[in-house]
Amino acid sequence: MVNEGIMKKIYFSCLALGFIFNVYANSDLIPPPPTALQADSIECNQNGGTLFAATVISNPKYSSGKLQRGVELSHTHINVVPLGEKQSANNIYDVAIDNVYAMDYDVSQPYKQVPESLTNLKIGTNIELCGQPYSQGGGIHWVHSNCGQKKTAAKPDGSIKIINVDGTLSNSLTDNQEYCTIF
Repeated sequence: MVNEGIMKKIYFSCLALGFIFNVYANSDLIPPPPTALQADSIECNQNGGTLFAATVISNPKYSSGKLQRGVELSHTHINVVPLGEKQSANNIYDVAIDNVYAMDYDVSQPYKQVPESLTNLKIGTNIELCGQPYSQGGGIHWVHSNCGQKKTAAKPDGSIKIINVDGTLSNSLTDNQEYCTIF
């Protein structure tokens, strides 16, 4: 019989190696996309990201952020489950969306709220996310343009697209490059 302590050390060593060498797939952090989305997955990987197809299970929520060059770096958060799965305690993921990349974000908006375009991410909406999984799992961020910079796993050229009923995809909801100069 194998010593349980040794098995744990082997498991955590392999897990650490997975974090180091699994630059694109991050299969231990985000479930793989359905086969029908493999071409999108390849494109997302080429852009430095990880593809995650999901269904929205919470309405968008606004979260304040710090100011950078006079622009608030606020976020919108939604919870999702992997596409085609029923919600359970073990498969809920957070999505953090940088509002400055929303197509209709306006720095002069009179009150703090979710940008109008992101309010379309309603409960039951199927979406395709290209971004960076949280380092400890449980979610994804950097689901926006990288402003034409070099595409890397640390700074992917991400996106959020709605999967329409007919299977086609919307344009990215987070490709606004108006505020790229603040970074």
